[in-house]
Amino acid sequence: MSFATLCRSGWGTVGRGGSVIPARAGQVHRLAQGKPRSGNESGPLHDLADFHFADGTAAPETAKQQKWKQARLDAQERIATLEREMVDLHVKWEAKDLEKLQSPQ
Repeated sequence: MSFATLCRSGWGTVGRGGSVIPARAGQVHRLAQGKPRSGNESGPLHDLADFHFADGTAAPETAKQQKWKQARLDAQERIATLEREMVDLHVKWEAKDLEKLQSPQ
């Protein structure tokens, strides 16, 4: 089967709004799992500065690095909020369940 046939069939392709782009190896699987499209989109090699000055000071953060940092902080804040909400709801649910057990029927 040729590459063009695979692309036309929709196998191994990623696209939005009718555009079809051949996907890289494993990209469709990673996207289906809710992970970044490639394995190197996060981590120290991606997030840290590429160099430092001779006196040891780090290079200033680029606009992209600041954007990625803010996106990670936003995601962490959202996760913490959802976790607090789940704990609060669980406590309320247990209290309600305990009231049902203690009330005379």
